[in-house]
Amino acid sequence: MDKKLLNSFKLSGNISVFIPTVNGSGESIDNAEYVKACAQLFFDCFNGATTSPVLNHWVTTEGKGFREKSTIVFAYCQTDVLAEHFGRVIEFCGGMKAELSLENVPVEINGEMYFV
Repeated sequence: MDKKLLNSFKLSGNISVFIPTVNGSGESIDNAEYVKACAQLFFDCFNGATTSPVLNHWVTTEGKGFREKSTIVFAYCQTDVLAEHFGRVIEFCGGMKAELSLENVPVEINGEMYFV
């Protein structure tokens, strides 16, 4: 192991939630409150959060190409802490999905993508 890392620690768990800027009807929304709420949840559960704007490209269930700006909220943590608070994140995503009439909410956990 690199001697430079001997006094460091590693966080093996990571989780990201993609916050949309479009609702299920295709109308633009201000996602600031959802970003703020998700970041606060991550702060409470994982002791921190980072947000980053992104541009997503995908094909809808109807086969149409779609492009959307969104914000990723992510955090790194110990894997046991991720397991402990995972349900709270899924609950948040389920609420956002219902409120915005979304098909799903993309959630990345330890490098694997789930559509909640």
